[in-house]
Amino acid sequence: MILDACIQQISLLYALILGITWGIVYDLLRAFRLRLPFSFTWLFDFLYCFFVIATLFLFAPYYSNGYIRATIVISAILGFTLYYVSLGRLVRKITQLLGDLLTWLVALLVRPFILLGSFLTKPLEKFSIFLQKSIKKIFSFPRRWFTMRKMPKDTNMVQSQEEAEHEQFQNGWFLD
Repeated sequence: MILDACIQQISLLYALILGITWGIVYDLLRAFRLRLPFSFTWLFDFLYCFFVIATLFLFAPYYSNGYIRATIVISAILGFTLYYVSLGRLVRKITQLLGDLLTWLVALLVRPFILLGSFLTKPLEKFSIFLQKSIKKIFSFPRRWFTMRKMPKDTNMVQSQEEAEHEQFQNGWFLD
């Protein structure tokens, strides 16, 4: 299917705007990426690649009658390059300032909890030591409680068979 020249120019202009959008999203994710540990960079790279591919495959069929044309892809890459060269530095500085402001606000909001934790550390430490000593005392006794000792042989605990039978008969539960 042949597209009209006007429609092709409009689709190329929209692809250029799509490339500029890719650049803005890249710089926004970059601001977060630089502040988080190195282990999270793969996640942001994956999110960015997914965003680029998804927008390209959603954009191209809509503006070029279902085809992903090389001119659309080249125009989007050109838009990304133009953004990166012209507005990229300015947006990166702005996002860096906003990131610093956000970091400062988060630190300001978290500070009372840090102070509260430092005040509660000493009493919790003392309680922990008390609890350890109490548990140690409780569990040191069962060893003595459940240790079997030999009975001395000279005790009066052993009854003769006749005395035991007589006692059973007296109590009324002799069944022989």
